[in-house]
Parts: sequence; structure tokens; C-alpha cells
Amino acid sequence: MESIIYRVLLSGHKFAKDVIVNGDNLCSFLHTVRNCPLVVVMGPENTISLRIEHGNIIGDEKIKNQLQEIEHAEQAGNWRPLSLYQISYYCILHETVYLYAANRDQAKKDFLTWSIFDPEVIVLVA
Repeated sequence: MESIIYRVLLSGHKFAKDVIVNGDNLCSFLHTVRNCPLVVVMGPENTISLRIEHGNIIGDEKIKNQLQEIEHAEQAGNWRPLSLYQISYYCILHETVYLYAANRDQAKKDFLTWSIFDPEVIVLVA
């Protein structure tokens, strides 16, 4: 079964960021965001708006509960942060997206789930 791919828009006072992350990694990604006045999580069936203040989610209870589980895992040493990959592909023009994944193979798989185009370049950014 393919996982659900989300597009996450982060918007703040002096920044804007647009990333792609699969549903299994969504809460791990959100765990890394410390402060963001507007987080929009767009999936195939719904859109959720959140706010993050000092690492605390204000909004969706389900996501808040999952983040608490991740925090407990991090304290126990059982959590690894995701890596950021830059993926370039060609449709009409060359396009670039940023995707969070555990490794390069997962990044490629998630991208192919999200897009009908083949990636030309996948680069580890952070």
C-alpha cells in the first residue's frame, strides 16, 4: 500500500517554505519545527492548518498526540531526524521540490508517489 504524500507549507514573518513529506514521516518533520505561525498540511482528502509555538502544536489533537510519542522516543534515544532532499525534475520547465525522508531511496519512492515525472537529480541538502 502506498503511503499518503503531504505538501506542507510553512509561513512566518520573514520566511516561507514548501516541502513534501510522506504520512509516516509527517509528525517527525513537524517535530523539527520550533516556531511557525502558519503550517498548512495538504493531503489528498483534506487540509489542516496549525500553528507551532516553541515546539508545541496548536490545532489538531491527533497530530499533537503523535508528536508527544515522538518526543518520548527522542528522550529514549529511539528517534532519528529526517533528511532534506532537493529533487529536480523536468515537466514543461525544470522544477525543484524539497522532500523530507529517512534516506535517498525513500525520498525517490515518495517523490514518485507524489509526481508522474521521473526525478533527474536527487541531492541531500541537510
